[in-house]
Amino acid sequence: MSGILEINSKLHYGLILMTELAKAHKKAEALSLEKIAQNSGFISAGYLEEIAASLRSKKLIAAKRGAKGGYQLTRDPKKISAADIIAAIKGHSNTLSCQNQNAFPCPVLQKCHSKKLWIKLQTNIEKILKQTSLADLI
Repeated sequence: MSGILEINSKLHYGLILMTELAKAHKKAEALSLEKIAQNSGFISAGYLEEIAASLRSKKLIAAKRGAKGGYQLTRDPKKISAADIIAAIKGHSNTLSCQNQNAFPCPVLQKCHSKKLWIKLQTNIEKILKQTSLADLI
C-alpha cells in the first residue's frame, strides 16, 4: 500500500545530502559526495552530483576545491527551510498536481467536491515546510 504523499528519491536523497552538510556545518567541514554516498550505503555519488547541481544553482550549497574540499552549506542551517530545499530540487512545493498550474489539468476541477480539502492540505503542508528549518531536521 502506498502513502497518500509519496516523496520521490531525488527529493529524499536531497534532504539526506542537506542534513549531512548541516551536521558538517557545525564543524566548518566540507564533505565530498563520495563520502556521503558511502556513509548512506545506498545513494550513488553520481546521483548526489545531479542533486547537488540543483542545490548549487539555488545557492544553498557551494563546492570547495582542494585537499579539504567538498560541499558546504552557504548559510546557517537555521536559515534554510525545507521549502527552500524542495524548491531547489523540485522547482515547486505543490504536493498535489491539481494545485500546480503547470500540471496536466484536472478533468473534474470545476465539479470537484474535495477541492477544499486538497487546498487546505496544500496550505498546511506549505506552512510546515516553510517553518521547518534544516537545523530542525538534524
